[in-house]
Amino acid sequence: LGIPASKLPPLGQTLTLDQLEVLAIVPGKSWKRDDVRAVYEAVAERCGIPRFVVCDGAVELRETVDVLEKTGRKVTVLRDFKHFAANRFEKLVGQTKRFQSFCSAMGTTRCQVQQSELAHLTPPSLKTKARFMNIEPVVRWASLILFLLENPDQEAVADVDQTRLRERCGWVESYRDEIASWERCCDLIDLSLRWINTQGLNRHSGSQLDAILGSSRMWDSNTLEGQLRSELIHFVAQSAAQLEEGERAWLSSEAIESVFGRYKWREFQHSRSGFTGLIM
Repeated sequence: LGIPASKLPPLGQTLTLDQLEVLAIVPGKSWKRDDVRAVYEAVAERCGIPRFVVCDGAVELRETVDVLEKTGRKVTVLRDFKHFAANRFEKLVGQTKRFQSFCSAMGTTRCQVQQSELAHLTPPSLKTKARFMNIEPVVRWASLILFLLENPDQEAVADVDQTRLRERCGWVESYRDEIASWERCCDLIDLSLRWINTQGLNRHSGSQLDAILGSSRMWDSNTLEGQLRSELIHFVAQSAAQLEEGERAWLSSEAIESVFGRYKWREFQHSRSGFTGLIM
């Protein structure tokens, strides 16, 4: 998908599908670097050399842009903000013993409460692929369970035996500090993502996001959320440094991800098989 840089949405508005033009649809069973280069060349021959290429960070998409620079024109590759944020969150949290034990306990709880009077409190499942792109529902679920354990008079658990609730979900309380930290990280990512999706990217976006997320003095750099905040700002600042003064670009691939999502919705239960020969 593509859009002329001069036609990016104004500040405060996000990029919608009707603003984008389909440049190519090329199904393939596998994608090597030379395959991607061939598509880049074909699109450039028809549409011109792009100034920016925004992708999810895959090396097959980033490193192959060299074929577009043979003419001597600079092409800047920008990584999608959400993929970067999810990858960093996973690096900081995903390999810790506490998070792994949390996921293990959550899986046990899922089996225990399904088809019981606690079924409405079943924890969401963590996808094995791109799990940290979808981590927020897990964190919100844990926060909800903490709230219900502290407030048993809530309607959601009014007809639930409190002893049973604690037997199945009481373990969540032992992760109270971690859950609070994970939730603050999710809030940081959400706020940053909403901002970048309505502002785009300019030469000064790094300092602008720094201001949006609050003074660095408010954040302890030794905490998980403080470290994540610094890395998000650094990523945006590095991306912005590739722009010329007065240029504006986009730092999100959510529009094309939305296209994939719409196709999977049309596939319904067949979406689990991935893209097949029926894609056309």
